[in-house]
Amino acid sequence: MRRSTRPLTTFDTIADEDHDGHGNSCPHQCKGPAEGPPVVLKDPNDDPVVYTAVAGGADVICTVDRHFYQPNVLAFCSRHGIQLMTDIELLHALRQVYE
Repeated sequence: MRRSTRPLTTFDTIADEDHDGHGNSCPHQCKGPAEGPPVVLKDPNDDPVVYTAVAGGADVICTVDRHFYQPNVLAFCSRHGIQLMTDIELLHALRQVYE
């Protein structure tokens, strides 16, 4: 896991032109869940989570959902540089990074 160069509590500023005037930000960038061929074969409803993580360049998917730990899902995520961790594993990893 890479160490972030900014604190976890820091939020990026959204420019005025990225608001639609109704309190919604970045409407031109929001396209819905990412899609692709089935990955989580035992629960296809989990596929958008995986594809969104890939599209967003995530390092980790934190879940205790057993469907994500199937060999094919682990392999797919690994090919995209994504680790699967439980909440406890992620907490331990973050503590190591930020100690």
